[in-house]
Amino acid sequence: MIRPLRIRPLDLIARVAPIGVLFMIAPLHTGAQTAMGAASAKSRSSSSSVASVPNTALATALANDMLRIARLPGMGLAALDHGKVVYATGVGYRDVAGKRPVDSSTVFGSASVAKVVTATAALRLVQRGVFDLDEPISRRFPDFPGPATQITPRLLAAHLSGIPHYGPGSMPSDRRHIWASHALGEFSAARRIGEPGERSVYSTHGITLMTAMMEQAVQRPILDILRTEVFEPSEMRSSGGLFVDSIPAALATLYERSGDSWRALAGPRNLSFAWGGAGLRHTPADLVRMTRPYFDGTFTATTLATAFTEQRTRDGGATGLGIVWRVENDWRGRALAHHAGVNPGTRTVVLMRRDEARAVAVMVNLEWTASMDRTANVLAEALFDSAPRRVPAAVRGAWAGRLDSTTVQGQWEFTGDTGWVSVPTVLRERFARSGGVTHDRFPVRAIRDDLYALITPWGLYPMELTRQGAGVLSARVQVASQWWTLAPAQQTP
Repeated sequence: MIRPLRIRPLDLIARVAPIGVLFMIAPLHTGAQTAMGAASAKSRSSSSSVASVPNTALATALANDMLRIARLPGMGLAALDHGKVVYATGVGYRDVAGKRPVDSSTVFGSASVAKVVTATAALRLVQRGVFDLDEPISRRFPDFPGPATQITPRLLAAHLSGIPHYGPGSMPSDRRHIWASHALGEFSAARRIGEPGERSVYSTHGITLMTAMMEQAVQRPILDILRTEVFEPSEMRSSGGLFVDSIPAALATLYERSGDSWRALAGPRNLSFAWGGAGLRHTPADLVRMTRPYFDGTFTATTLATAFTEQRTRDGGATGLGIVWRVENDWRGRALAHHAGVNPGTRTVVLMRRDEARAVAVMVNLEWTASMDRTANVLAEALFDSAPRRVPAAVRGAWAGRLDSTTVQGQWEFTGDTGWVSVPTVLRERFARSGGVTHDRFPVRAIRDDLYALITPWGLYPMELTRQGAGVLSARVQVASQWWTLAPAQQTP
C-alpha cells in the first residue's frame, strides 16, 4: 500500500525552520550596534581570502556537526566548481543497523528536487524549439477540467495554475504509471485553489501536468526525456526513477524519527504519479552535475533569462520562482537559484551560485525540517570562501534581548575556531512543541574572521562577526527569517 502523504505548508518544507517568531537580541553594550552595520557591509563586500582550493575538511566538519546537533542518520554532500565535481563525500550511515557508511556512491531519493531536474529538461526542449512554455494545456489535453485555455507550462512552473497539491480529491492512488499523461486522473477533478495567475501555491500535481505537456511535445515518456536530456548529457550515471520494485543496492535506507533514535521505513513509496515532481533518485554528485548546462554555455543567455527571471502573479505579486527554480540573492548579494525537497525518509537540496559557476547538493536519509537553502549556501561559503589564515576569536560573556514579547538572555563562548551560544528556554520549548531536536547550546565554527557558521537542529546559518583583534564586538545571524543580534557583556581576550 502507498504510504499516506502528509500535507504540510511549503514554507515549512523547503524554506525555513518550524517556528516563525521574532528573535531579536539587544546587545548589552549599545555602542556596539554602530559597528554592526560596518561588519555587515564588510561581510557582504568581502571577496578577499577566497580559498584557492575547496576547503573540504571544513565542509565535512560542518556536516558532522549537523549530524550530531540535528541527530541525522546519514548525509551525502557534493559540490561543483566550473563544471568539475570538486567535493563528494558522506557522513553518518546509509544503513544504521548494518553500520554501512554514506559515501560518494550512496543514492538518495531526491523528493521535490526532481522538479528542477525536470525544469532543466524542459529548458533544453524550449531552446531547441520543440516545447512551448506558453502553449495552453487545452491544445494537448482538450478534456482537462477547469480553465485549461488559461493554464500554460510557464504558469505551472511557478505554481500559478490554481491546481492544488495533495489534499481532498487529489491524494494519489497506488496505481503505477509510466507516462505522466496517464497520471492526470489522480488530480484533474480536484477543486481549484484559485484562478490561473492569481497566486502561487505549491503543487506537485502542477509539475506532473507540465511533464505531461513535455511528453506530448516529443512523444516520449518523462523518464525517457530526463534520461536523454539531462542524465546522459550531464553524466548522471546513478540517476533514474525511484521504482519501488527495483531498488538500487546503493540506495540509503529511509528513516523516520523514533524518540532520540530512528526507525527504518519499509522502503520508498510509489511516486510514479509524479516522476518529474518527486520520483527520482540520485547521488549528490549527480545533482551538482545536473547544473552544468547553466554554466558551460549549453544554455544561451535567452534560456538563462527564461530560467531565472522571477514570475509574477497577474496583479504583480512576487513568486520567488523562475522556471521552477527559486531565485533570490543571499546576505552578500550573490544571485542564487535553488530547490529543496522532502519525503518520508528523505531531505534534499541543490543550490547554484549563478554568477560563480558553483553548485552544492545535500541529501539526507531522514525527513528533516530544516532551512536547506541556507545550509547549502553556508557549506558553499566554507568550501569556496573560507580564509586559510585566521585570527582565532576569543569571547566569553552574556547577551540579552527578546524572543517575541519575552525578554531573554544567555551566554556564549568562542575559543579558537569553535564555540557555542546558549539557547533561551522559550526557544527550546518551541523546538520541543514543533517536534524538533532540542539543545541547551548551539555550536559555532569559524569560516573566516568575520563569519562563523551557527549549527542548529534546522541546519546551518551564517553568523557575521564584528572583530577587534581576537575580540568579538558584536555578531548577528538570521534564524527562521529573523535577525538575532548579540554583543558580549565583557570580553576575555
